[in-house]
Amino acid sequence: MKKVRCIILFISLLLLNAAPWPARSSQADSPALGLAAVEVTAWVGKKFVLLEKPALYCAYGYDLYSCPSLEACRGAIDTALFTKYHRAKCEQFAGHTLTVLAIEKRGIERLITFRDALGGKKLYAKTTGGVHHEVAYANDLDSALKRWQDSTVFSARGFITDFQEAMSSSIKVRLQDSLRVIGVRFGLTPLPAKPLWLMVETSRGEKGTIPLCYSWTNVRKELRHGGNPWDDDLFETDPRQLCAADSLTWEIINAHHVSAGMSRDQVRMSWGRPQEAKTCVYKGVEHECWTYEKQLLYFNEKKLAGIEESGK
Repeated sequence: MKKVRCIILFISLLLLNAAPWPARSSQADSPALGLAAVEVTAWVGKKFVLLEKPALYCAYGYDLYSCPSLEACRGAIDTALFTKYHRAKCEQFAGHTLTVLAIEKRGIERLITFRDALGGKKLYAKTTGGVHHEVAYANDLDSALKRWQDSTVFSARGFITDFQEAMSSSIKVRLQDSLRVIGVRFGLTPLPAKPLWLMVETSRGEKGTIPLCYSWTNVRKELRHGGNPWDDDLFETDPRQLCAADSLTWEIINAHHVSAGMSRDQVRMSWGRPQEAKTCVYKGVEHECWTYEKQLLYFNEKKLAGIEESGK
């Protein structure tokens, strides 16, 4: 039963943090801070940290192998370090720093040769979609600590993930609720590609995490956007300074709803930047039209004038 509860908790965390969320900017529509990705072709000499895995997933080891043939590896192995399938064991390598020694093209993907900083062992892995989901760029942790440790942030998603209560998956917060950053660490794999965890505390003393990316390194290209990598996850400025709204409108925003009469800033605060913005006709008149998945929002010069289901 305990294992079942752990599986349910882990899957809940996976779904909560993987759920699609509109792209947004923590400083209205400010430009990104130049946190460009270090693409996999430039990884030689770079250091990565092998993320920890929950115990239930460790029986299979990591997608890092004892030889370049990966899952086709054969021959004698050190069973203290590798599983019978030549995969690196969690208890021997979790949390270790790995230096990239070589990158070799394998079709549309890359074969990566790592060296473990502690034992000196070489480990081999192949990218999927140009990334490897079990490692995180070591420089990002140092940069995130300098940027956020002991600072105040605000959740852009309206919740933080509970890391204290084993049976609780999240704690609801308002967008304008201040959160004190009490620590920064790397999280777990195979959670979504947000390897950094900001450990935060509410004014009520509740503690939780905000998973995020500091840079676009080791993030699939289709998940990147024009803002900062953390824009979907947190605000660095009190949202009330970014968006003027009365108390009733803030209730709507915190429920992640929109309604006619809201300003563009209020809609962006609730739903983030639209997937597409263009001019289209609504009720016989040209309007600015924003697309959000299955809904179309029509704006006149000042406010949201109408909402329709897309495809109509």
